[in-house]
Amino acid sequence: MHRILVIDDNRAIHDDFRKILCPASAAVADLSAAEAALFGDDLPTETKPEYEMDSAYQGQEALALVSKSVMANHPYSLAFVDVRMPPGWDGIETITRLWQADPYLQCVICTAYSDYSWEEMVGKLGRNDRLLILKKPFDNVEVSQLVVALTEKWTLGRQARSQMRNMESLVSERTAQLERSVALTQATLDSTADGILVVNKEGRMAGYNKKFLAIWNLPPSLIESKHYQDMLNAVLWQIKDPEGFNKKFSELNDTPEAASYDLIEFVDGRIFERYSQPQRVGDQISGRVWSFRDITERKKAERRIFEQARLIDLAQDAIVVRDLGHWITSWNKGAERLFGWTAEEIKGRQVTELLYRDAAAFETAQKELLDKGSWSGEIRQLTKAGHEVVVNSRWTLVRDEEDHPSAVLSINTDITEKKKLESQFLRSQRMESIGTLAGGVAHDLNNILAPIMMSAPLLRQGLGPRETETLITNIETSAQRGADIVKQLLAFARGMEGERVVVNLRHMVDEMAKIVRETFPKNITVQSKASRDLWPIIGDPTHIHQVLLNLCINARDAMPNGGGITIVAENMTIDDHYASFDAEAKKGPYVVLRVADTGTGIPPEILDKIFDPFFTTKEHGKGTGLGLSTVLGIAKSHGGFLNVTSEIGKGTTFSCFFPATPNAKPEARAERKALARGNGETILVVDDEAGILNAAKKLLETNGYKVITSSDGVEALAVYAQHRDSIKAVLTDVMMPVMDGAAMMRVLKKLEPNIKVIATSGIDQDAKFEELKSLGMKAFIAKPYTAEKILTTLRDVLAPEAPGPA
Repeated sequence: MHRILVIDDNRAIHDDFRKILCPASAAVADLSAAEAALFGDDLPTETKPEYEMDSAYQGQEALALVSKSVMANHPYSLAFVDVRMPPGWDGIETITRLWQADPYLQCVICTAYSDYSWEEMVGKLGRNDRLLILKKPFDNVEVSQLVVALTEKWTLGRQARSQMRNMESLVSERTAQLERSVALTQATLDSTADGILVVNKEGRMAGYNKKFLAIWNLPPSLIESKHYQDMLNAVLWQIKDPEGFNKKFSELNDTPEAASYDLIEFVDGRIFERYSQPQRVGDQISGRVWSFRDITERKKAERRIFEQARLIDLAQDAIVVRDLGHWITSWNKGAERLFGWTAEEIKGRQVTELLYRDAAAFETAQKELLDKGSWSGEIRQLTKAGHEVVVNSRWTLVRDEEDHPSAVLSINTDITEKKKLESQFLRSQRMESIGTLAGGVAHDLNNILAPIMMSAPLLRQGLGPRETETLITNIETSAQRGADIVKQLLAFARGMEGERVVVNLRHMVDEMAKIVRETFPKNITVQSKASRDLWPIIGDPTHIHQVLLNLCINARDAMPNGGGITIVAENMTIDDHYASFDAEAKKGPYVVLRVADTGTGIPPEILDKIFDPFFTTKEHGKGTGLGLSTVLGIAKSHGGFLNVTSEIGKGTTFSCFFPATPNAKPEARAERKALARGNGETILVVDDEAGILNAAKKLLETNGYKVITSSDGVEALAVYAQHRDSIKAVLTDVMMPVMDGAAMMRVLKKLEPNIKVIATSGIDQDAKFEELKSLGMKAFIAKPYTAEKILTTLRDVLAPEAPGPA
């Protein structure tokens, strides 16, 4: 609601204005309603503007009201001012004072006759758009229209001023932000070690930092808004090659898209890297950025290293110097001989692209180099011919005069032939040991085959269900033991890798005691003890079984005339005091496997040698000397350690410590359940062994599958081509004549990319395993496999596409 002030010494004038501007009283409104009801007329619907009107009878009183309204932030929009108001201020004086209090107040001078001419009023009040004249007597409509127009004008002016203030505030804020951003950018530029210059598209220097001025010893006045040629003319005398320096600026000025890098040599001996990149704003090129980096000390260090490297060109080792960006800076004759590239050919090349196929190995060594200042070890590198060589490499981080890393010196000794000889020697030793073990393995396999061969004829005699089940279980157990022996032999032949699971050693101790009682001479007694709350460990059951077996066999061989073996498994917590007496021990919980005998004991003079590979005191053919070294290797591969105590004539005790995981939960032994059955799917079985082929065919057909068989890869491809629409999966051997499983699978994938293949092999994790995985092999099963294993695997492979059970 607009506020209007009427200033006049005549009260009648105030009443006239109030009748015109203020809403009708309630009585008048009631009378209008009664009139409309009596005569049937409609009430007027026009809504008039509402105003709040105040009165003042002298100029001083009006000034007080206006000042108060401004302070209360509720100002008047319009004032009607009489010209003559004796005895106080006249209208002209009053308006002058009112405008001093409220410059935006709209004023109307009311006069009955000409007191002042318009020119006189303009002379006193100034020419402006806030002043109008209203002649008395005035018309009601004229006053109403005048009030509407002037109050609307006052409102628009107020809105405009508010928007202007907002705009000014926003502009001020944005200007401050821009100034802070510019200041931050300049501060950042000034804090860099590089000298930076920005040249706009017109060739004028638009920006620079303090380092740039310091490099060239220039005053700011020579840079600001000047053409770059002015700067060049002032600095060319400092450059060894001023013509080339000037030419590079000109070339890049003509090719805005180009980038550049080169070296600049000063006449005072300084050396700088010069970089240049186009400056872009969005997709548009707005100029060019030049940066200059001082590499004087780095180049001096490189030159010193290069000079030193020339002195050792006669060395047989390959000596290579590279900077911290891996760029080769020195390459001696030994490197030429070893790797095949000449020093000229490696210019501008990085060692990472030239010598290393395995980037991870390089990065690991590089990290240790930067952390410790040096690195040494064996690493594989490439020659120019693409051959891989093994080198014994020593890397040293070279520092400049200010102790900053500047380059890497590497000395590489070729040990490729040495590694080949070592590998051949170890392989021949391993094969020899396996040959020596063959007698023992044959003995164990014969013991395993005996119950199988004896049970098989009994099955033909039509025994009762319980006896038949007992014989079948006996055959399965013996076959599994035979498979385990083969697996252990393969694990020994390969090394110490195996699957790690949660293991409870109590069951293994009981099982080993049973095996010893059944297979060792009867004049050897066995006792076992394992606490029921024994902690579990994380380990490979096969390898831990091998530890127990090797230690028990050693105990047996130490008692040729009989005696006793004790197998114990117990918890033990090693503290700092215990660990201080044994370098291999670490603080924490352990499970200790102890195997003690009452045999002849070990002489003190050879006690330190018993863990050496191939060391044995047994006569030829009865021991390879690998049993205890294998035990030690397995213990260490599990994070544990081994202790031995022995006394001549009383016996020996081996204690194997395995780190325990008290909170781990071993997997519950799976209960025997029904075999997974097929749903009529057709399976192609490929194997060159007729016995395996027939057994697999019978097994799968008995359990709900249709089976097609092939004896080699070539035949399998032909069969698949005939039945490709019905074959849902392929079960294939890996090692076959004519065409092996990998080659067959490669062709199958071309015929049907989505074919599901399960590979089997008599060698666990066959050498072609990785190749088969890359070809999309769905599963791998080691022979011999059980019915449950093959049926479960087949069901899992087919499950995503197979319909649910009926």
